[in-house]
Amino acid sequence: MRVRILAVVCLLAAPLLPGYETRVVDKAVQFAPQDLKLLIGSFEVEFKRGLLRPSASTPEGLDREIAGLVQQVRRQEPMARVVEGLAAVARGTLLMMDPAHGGIADPLASHIQKDFPRYMERRLVRFPVVFYGFDNRLLQGDTLGFLQRSRREVPQLAVLLRGDYARTGKWADHTAFDDQSTAFGVAQVTANRTFSAILNVWYYVWTRGGGRWGPLKPALNTERVWLFGYGY
Repeated sequence: MRVRILAVVCLLAAPLLPGYETRVVDKAVQFAPQDLKLLIGSFEVEFKRGLLRPSASTPEGLDREIAGLVQQVRRQEPMARVVEGLAAVARGTLLMMDPAHGGIADPLASHIQKDFPRYMERRLVRFPVVFYGFDNRLLQGDTLGFLQRSRREVPQLAVLLRGDYARTGKWADHTAFDDQSTAFGVAQVTANRTFSAILNVWYYVWTRGGGRWGPLKPALNTERVWLFGYGY
């Protein structure tokens, strides 16, 4: 009991994820496999620890972590460890899908990395929650291809975002963009693409390891876009 209390205290003292990242993950948890959702609730400390844990953020690195998690589920390893690993993969997916992360290293890029999360956090409540469907090739085992396809648009979004921050001749901040701005569009696409990627990965790991589907089903595939409501 003392060890668990100490772990909670350490987590509360640790630096938290940017608010928008926490809210995207929380929304994904709402639609996670039902049994996994119950486990996340039971191992909340481990889940939060996984979100703060350094994680791979490239398709190749995440592919290896996902393969390891599938084996953990199949071997029925302690669920606390699985939950922490799924949280770490979600964290890595957030970084992989973030157009403000990586790319050109210069003062403008540093400004965007600090400012864009604040913009995302302010606007999330206005976004439709969109699921882009389950990737059939992922469900057949093509994890690396799925991650590469998910990442494909990110460099283009980064260019658009950079242009919007620099278009006035001086660096804009998150208060300068309205709902008609390029930054708004980039933020909305980023939130929904990331939400969809996390759910795809979680369902893949869980069902590949022998877990049950639900509440989402594989029939929700990429042939359509699925609206789950409004506001993260």
